[in-house]
Amino acid sequence: MSAIKDVVKQAIAYMPETIKVGFLRLMSSLSPSMRTKMGYRIALVVSFYTKTSLTVTTSMGISRDYRYEVSATFAPGIAWGKPRFDDQEWHSMLLAGHLSKECDCFIDVGSYIGYYVLYVRAITDESKPIFYFEPIPEYFQLIQQNVTRNHLNNVTGFNKAVSDSTGHTTFYRNNTHSTCGSLTDRYVNKHAVQEITVETISFDDFVSSCGLSDICIKIDIEGAEHLFLKGAAHSLNRVRYIVIEVLDVKSDFLKEMKIRGYEVYHITARGLVHCPTGTDVYIPGQWNWLICDLKPEQLRDKVQQIGLEIVEQTSNQVDRS
Repeated sequence: MSAIKDVVKQAIAYMPETIKVGFLRLMSSLSPSMRTKMGYRIALVVSFYTKTSLTVTTSMGISRDYRYEVSATFAPGIAWGKPRFDDQEWHSMLLAGHLSKECDCFIDVGSYIGYYVLYVRAITDESKPIFYFEPIPEYFQLIQQNVTRNHLNNVTGFNKAVSDSTGHTTFYRNNTHSTCGSLTDRYVNKHAVQEITVETISFDDFVSSCGLSDICIKIDIEGAEHLFLKGAAHSLNRVRYIVIEVLDVKSDFLKEMKIRGYEVYHITARGLVHCPTGTDVYIPGQWNWLICDLKPEQLRDKVQQIGLEIVEQTSNQVDRS
C-alpha cells in the first residue's frame, strides 16, 4: 500500500501545473453533498505539489449557495473539505447552530475566518441576529468581504477582542499556527508570534450596549477564558448556551462554571460527556465544551434531534485537574 501511495504522489508531482490547478478549482466548486473525505485527501496531495498560489471560491462544505473566496493554501479545509470531516469540531458546530435556534441571538467570539458565522446563518432564520468578534484585521476583513459577497443579512462584525475590559491591549498573533492567536502569552516560547495592539471590549459592555439577552455564544480565545469571564460578571446570566474551547490543562474555568451552577459537557467525537464535578477530563485533540444550566435529562432530547447522545464521565478518562 505504501508503494502505491508513493507512485500516486510521484504521478501527481509530474502532472502539468495547469491540470493540477484546474483540478483544485474543480474540487473547490463542489457542493457539500459532492464532497468526500477521499476527494479532500487527494486535493491536499495535489495542492502540496502545486506551485501556484491559488485563491478559490468555495461553498465551505456548508451550503451550495455560498460563494466564499479564500486562499486555498491558507484554509484547505474550507476550500475542499466540509465541517463533518472532523467529528469533534462538527459536533461543536452542530450544537452551536441547533441551540442558536432556541435563542434570541448568536455571538461568535474569536471568529477566525467565520466558519461558525456562516454555518449558523445558513441554518437559522435571517431575523435572528449574529454578532462576531475577530481582532486580527486581515481575518476580520476576510469575513466581512464574504458576508457581503453572500448577501448575508443581520450579521454584524467587530474588529475587536472580547476581554476583561474595554480599551486596547497587546494581542499575540501566531505566525506559526494562524488559528492560535491569543490575548495571553501562552505561545510566545513555542511559536513565532507577533505582538500587535488590538481594540478590546468586555462582554458586559457589549451586551449592555446592545440590550441582548437569551444568547448562544461560541468562544475560541486560546487560553484567555478567564479574561472573558472577568468581563462577563454582570451579563453571564443572559447567556443560555456556551460552546467553548478550553486548552489549558491547569485552567480552573470549567470548575468555576460548575461552582456557578452550570452543567459541563465535553464535546467529543462520540457525543457529549457529562462531567458532573466540572473536572476537566482529557481526550487528545478534543478541547470543546458545552456549558449550560440544563441537566442531562433536560438536554438529552435536544441533542438527540441532531444525532448526539449524552454519556456520563467514566474513570478511564484522564483527569487533567
